[in-house]
Amino acid sequence: MVYTKEEAAAAIIRAGKELVKKGLVARTWGNISARISKDEFMITPSGRAYDELEPADIVIVKINDCSYEGSVKPSSELKVHAKVYKHRPNVGAVIHTHQSYASAISVAGIPVFDLNVMLEDENKPAHLKPEVPVALYGISGSKKLTANVEKRIKEFKNSNAVLMKNHGALCFGESFEETFYVTYELEEASKQIFDRFTGGRVNEYKWDIKRFKKTVNEEGDTEIICSCPYVMEVSSWGETVRPYLDDAAQIAGVRYECITTKPTKYNIKSALRHADAVFVKGRGALCRAENEEEACNVCAVLEKNCMAAYLGRIFGAEPISYVNAALDRSRYVKKYSKLK
Repeated sequence: MVYTKEEAAAAIIRAGKELVKKGLVARTWGNISARISKDEFMITPSGRAYDELEPADIVIVKINDCSYEGSVKPSSELKVHAKVYKHRPNVGAVIHTHQSYASAISVAGIPVFDLNVMLEDENKPAHLKPEVPVALYGISGSKKLTANVEKRIKEFKNSNAVLMKNHGALCFGESFEETFYVTYELEEASKQIFDRFTGGRVNEYKWDIKRFKKTVNEEGDTEIICSCPYVMEVSSWGETVRPYLDDAAQIAGVRYECITTKPTKYNIKSALRHADAVFVKGRGALCRAENEEEACNVCAVLEKNCMAAYLGRIFGAEPISYVNAALDRSRYVKKYSKLK
């Protein structure tokens, strides 16, 4: 399907709000695009919240060289979108998300998820194609990531979703309606696969304590106690944990220490030197940021990272290298976070 510029801008804005509502994206994470001709597509801008977007913010991009019109900077993943439109001329819309379960299972090291094998007949999706390939890891926005995704798109010509290892999901279809279905069905299928791999044991945790308990420290930063199931599980390990997902590296930091003795303001402050989150053994994690919204974002990516770490331990998967995590963190702190 080919949209007019007006249709594309309106559909992208509407899609962003719907994805936020469904919990498939948050804040500025992910990106959305629509084809407007055989040579061009329109995509969300970099670093802008979905509920703030206006038609003038949606950027027109050339498929062949990713050049773009105007002064608004497009999403850093524009080249990945361009590869989909280049190799799939029938595709009219592309949605990239960091949705929780799809991101988590991407770390397992499985090159292709065969849904015909992994799901029961009654649970097989109607729109998501059976083979979901996994592109090898590359830093967000890098040539390596683009090349890895393009390789999978070319190899699996009948797929309509690609997982990006340690990163997220890329879904596409002839229309926004179809692409939405693919995105939703991928998350549901990923949850079933995740539960199959883990046995669903973590879900046995009882929600007998408030998920978020907020305080403000002496420096004026917001601190939130995160006690959701996967954070509780990982905190019980009593270990320092590194990022398995790149958005965790960007937003929460490059390593999350675990306090195994009585927590005090001194050992908490020391543990927060290299990150905005610290585990307390068996009690969850403390997440810190300059305000409540940012602290909740740290909690969200830490929870998702704990899901990935839990699955990674089962499969013997390694976290993102320290060098790549540090690079992601540096880029986010110095550049991307200033755009929000």
